[in-house]
Amino acid sequence: TDGFPGFEGGFDSYITMTGSLCYDADGVYADTPISPEVSARFIDLVDREGFDILILNRDGSFASGHGPRMLELEDMVAFHYPEADIHELAKRPIYQFCAFVPPERDEELRQAMPDCFVTRWCDVFCDIVPSNSSKPAGIRAALEHYGLRQEETIAFGDGGNDVTMLQYAHIGVAMGNGNPEAKRAADYVTDDVDKGGIPKALRRFGLIG
Repeated sequence: TDGFPGFEGGFDSYITMTGSLCYDADGVYADTPISPEVSARFIDLVDREGFDILILNRDGSFASGHGPRMLELEDMVAFHYPEADIHELAKRPIYQFCAFVPPERDEELRQAMPDCFVTRWCDVFCDIVPSNSSKPAGIRAALEHYGLRQEETIAFGDGGNDVTMLQYAHIGVAMGNGNPEAKRAADYVTDDVDKGGIPKALRRFGLIG
C-alpha cells in the first residue's frame, strides 16, 4: 500500500474481491456479497466432492484444506492461507470463493452455480463471484462514488479474470507476464510486473513523470 517509485504514498481507494467490496478511508461504498443461500449451495457441493476452496470475506482469505493445488498456489504467491471451518465462515458475508479444480470443470460449476460468475486467473483454481458483481462493476462503483468518467480510467491485469476489466477501462494494460487472453483484451502490453511494468505504463500514458 506504499505505492512505488513515481507513485509514492499508496492508494486512496480499493476495489477488492473481484469488484464486490470497494472502500476508502471513509468506509465501504460498494458491498455485494454472495447471498447466504448461494453460499450454502456451493459449500454443499464442496462437502460432496471434497475439492479445496478459499473463502474470501472481510477478515481475509481462508482455506478449507491444503491439497496439491492449494500448495501450488501458495508456492506461486509466497503466502500461506490459514485453514478455517468453512461452515463457520458461511455465517458471515462471503464475497468470493476460489475453487481448486482444473479448467475443464468450469462449465460444470457454471451449471451448478447459475447465479454466480465463474472466471479464472490460472489453471490452479477458478474464481466464483456473485453474478451482479464483477471487476467492471467495482470500477463503475468507484466512478460514481468519486464523480469520475470512464474516460479517466486505466486498468492493469494479467489473467483471464481481468479480461472484462481491461475491456471496460478506457485504457486496458496487460502485464508482460500475463496470459494471452489478457493481452488480447488490452490496449497496451507493458513489461513484466517484476520488471517495473506498472510504472513503465503509467509513464507511457503521461500519468507519472
